[in-house]
Amino acid sequence: MSVISVSDLSVRYRVGEQVNIALDQVDLKLEDGERCAVVGRSGAGKSTLILALLGLLEPNAVRAASELRVVDCDLLSGERIAPGRVGVVFQEPAQSLNPVVRVGKQLDQVLRAGGVPNSAERQRRAQQQLSSLGIADVATVLEAYPHQLSGGLAQRVAIAMALVNRPCLLIADEPTAALDPLIRASLLSLLVKESAKRALACLMITHELSIARDFCQSIAVIEGGRIVERGALPAVLEAPRHAHTAALVAADRLHSVWGAATGSDGAR
Repeated sequence: MSVISVSDLSVRYRVGEQVNIALDQVDLKLEDGERCAVVGRSGAGKSTLILALLGLLEPNAVRAASELRVVDCDLLSGERIAPGRVGVVFQEPAQSLNPVVRVGKQLDQVLRAGGVPNSAERQRRAQQQLSSLGIADVATVLEAYPHQLSGGLAQRVAIAMALVNRPCLLIADEPTAALDPLIRASLLSLLVKESAKRALACLMITHELSIARDFCQSIAVIEGGRIVERGALPAVLEAPRHAHTAALVAADRLHSVWGAATGSDGAR
């Protein structure tokens, strides 16, 4: 079953007399349990795609599509995605975490919004989710404020908030870009395990092919607001058909060679 089904999605922003095309006739499908990377450089349309999928486009956006369904919700008809059905992780934990509310309280609020009425069950679910993401001292983290956590730990909490309601879709927007390589690899490994355990569909937004290789099974390359190539990850990377995809692959190979020659860990 498709958790994302998009056909002919176009988004234009009106700024005074000017019209800027952000997405142009995008087609995208994501099946249950599939992990797909949407890869593109800054300004390619990745952020607008996320906002369109979440029904959060700005008022000056003009949207058109033949189909725009996310987790059985028809966004074209004005339906709203139910709380907890889609989890979202951003690049910076500050985009997800309230700095003046303890972690435990924030997880409790998320679970309450997701329809878990029992306080003891909410506490159990929060503890279980943090533990499953490799957090050892769960009690201390639950009592902490976000600013008291390291960057990697804060991002694990943000991921826990996205997963704690057991969504059927996770949208991750450059979730490890601000982390060092070892923490990044650890978090990606945990996300892969969570996805496999739950048959969780994931849409990973990134500009790094290395992230796509480590996490995803399929890839959609976006450039100039259009999906220019889509397919199974190994096939696309081994034999790219579009010039932009080929350029991304060549740049990634050059970076890997440079890293090997200099002893770099490849961190960007």
